[in-house]
Amino acid sequence: MRAAHVEREHASGRSFSARRGRAARLLGPVILLGVLVGLRLPWLHAPLVTQDEGIIVLYAQQILDGRLPQRDFYTVYGPGTFGLAAAAFALFGSSLVVERLVGLAMQALVVQGVYLLARGRGCGRSAALGASVLSVLCLTPLGLAAYAWVGGLCCIVWGLVLLHRRTHVATAFALLAMSAIFRPEMVVPALAAGLPYLGSRSARRGAVMGLALGLAPSAVFYATWGRRAFDNVVLQRGQVNARMEVDGLAAVILCLAAATVLVLLASAVRVRDAHAWSSLFLVVLTLPQLVQRTDLDHLAYSMGLSAPLLLLAQFSPQMPRWRGPLLVTRAAFVVVLALLIVPTRVLALPGPSATFEVAGRTLEVPLDEAAAINDLRKSVLETVPVGSTVFIGTQDMRAPSVTPVQLYFLLPELEADAYYLEMPIGISPTVGARLADDVRSANVLLLSAFPAELSRRLTPFVPFGPTTADDVVRAEFCPAGGSAELRIMVRCATADGGLRHG
Repeated sequence: MRAAHVEREHASGRSFSARRGRAARLLGPVILLGVLVGLRLPWLHAPLVTQDEGIIVLYAQQILDGRLPQRDFYTVYGPGTFGLAAAAFALFGSSLVVERLVGLAMQALVVQGVYLLARGRGCGRSAALGASVLSVLCLTPLGLAAYAWVGGLCCIVWGLVLLHRRTHVATAFALLAMSAIFRPEMVVPALAAGLPYLGSRSARRGAVMGLALGLAPSAVFYATWGRRAFDNVVLQRGQVNARMEVDGLAAVILCLAAATVLVLLASAVRVRDAHAWSSLFLVVLTLPQLVQRTDLDHLAYSMGLSAPLLLLAQFSPQMPRWRGPLLVTRAAFVVVLALLIVPTRVLALPGPSATFEVAGRTLEVPLDEAAAINDLRKSVLETVPVGSTVFIGTQDMRAPSVTPVQLYFLLPELEADAYYLEMPIGISPTVGARLADDVRSANVLLLSAFPAELSRRLTPFVPFGPTTADDVVRAEFCPAGGSAELRIMVRCATADGGLRHG
């Protein structure tokens, strides 16, 4: 009896220890999720202010309406993020908040993946939490938008988590390759990060199988819309060159990037293991995203995973943890990142918003623009009948520009049938002809003012294109209201109607 009693006590103790161990393992992820949600939720109902987020909402709605990217509308991104947002719209309704919840889920996956990556490398919970919180901090400038880059990061970080276990190579490479469905160029750093783990024949065999599986969706998609997809995703994005303005912010950002690469290189040379080389390859090959435009948003794209990898490199058992340059570099890196991001984004409060609800679609807009948007809607719908086709462009369509694409979403009574729902990056004669066809097929145009000098600053190496689309506007459309900032143009009547006036 006594032996049985002792055995039950031991079993009870083991059960308690197991429960406590499970609770301790869950504590880190729960803390991370709380930090992420606490920092992001104030932005859930913030007004829509960027075209980049506007196209996610618009293109997700386009997919719901039966139109497909590349086939029916232009985009320089893969279909992944638009498809996810469209699925969420189908389940929960078409709204900016739903799209942002998709973005929050993506960031949560990235941050939790960083935590598991750190634990898989043998880092303690404190180090894993520190690296993950740094990832939360670095992603802050992106807000809650479901950007394609963040979707690609999800695939990469979880692929690396599985690779560290060495028993899920095929699944890991499938995830790495699936980054291409979000942004095709991400597959290059993703697969490079996986190469150091292919030391055995079985690993290489698994990688080939996973690669075939993960690339299959992208291969089918891009094979279907071949030349058009190649033109939009490869050639168009290739025209976005580095904007290397010499200013203080650019210098600090580039110094951060250089320090990251140097520390990871030192770690790889000293440690000589797969983790270190994987981190180095990934960070180096994602640097073009940072130097494409040296601002806080592109810093967030690059450092969301690069910064945690830099910190994790310092926790390798083979690396000296508290010696000279390494400690100084690590501390300086975190301090500079915090000084750049925290005052401008984390502590900044979103502006007041007004909520538009139109035909089952919901969008938050800046409060000070709500009245103007309402008046614009009223003017447009009084000018042309329901079911008319609408095109949103600029008053000078020779150059890349930013347009209020959210107006397509807020005008469900009209048909958005244009291929170029946003202005293309590079306007060649071929692109100009297609743009002119979009203008020609519309019943009403909404043309915004976009300063040529701003276009030149954002895309300094993209030449102005032909005037083909502007010529169609001048020849076939007449003013019908609006303002100097946003003109409403309708098709001019024939000479018999007596309304044609230039």
